[in-house]
Amino acid sequence: MASTWDTLDKIGIVVGIFTGLISLMIWVYLLRNEKRDNDLIAITLHVPENNFSATLPGKIRRKNLTRAELQGLLGMLPMQEAGKRYQIPALNDPAFFDGLMLAQVDRDIHEVVIDCEPEDLQQFNQTRLAQVCVLNQEVK
Repeated sequence: MASTWDTLDKIGIVVGIFTGLISLMIWVYLLRNEKRDNDLIAITLHVPENNFSATLPGKIRRKNLTRAELQGLLGMLPMQEAGKRYQIPALNDPAFFDGLMLAQVDRDIHEVVIDCEPEDLQQFNQTRLAQVCVLNQEVK
């Protein structure tokens, strides 16, 4: 009888250690996911023709990085004509959606780049845009 209890005791110890290790692995997994989800992602409007880019003020948490959040941030940019809504065709491109979904899960991505045409940026008030965004004009 004592031998049966000793065996059950040892099985209980092994199960307890195994359960503790599983719990530790789950905790580390959740901690890493939380860190990834809270990473801040920069949004940049880029014009490939002239290597101009404008990085928007503020960043979006990876877990909140959706098309709606991104469009809300773009909607806060000053327009040439007050009250008018911006039009950026690249936001409806399937490649943009793929890049956005990849940025939501890939912890190595820290910036979403929206490729624009030069006329896409002309709808914004350039003076105010220079005040609120970080502009980068590369010289070829």
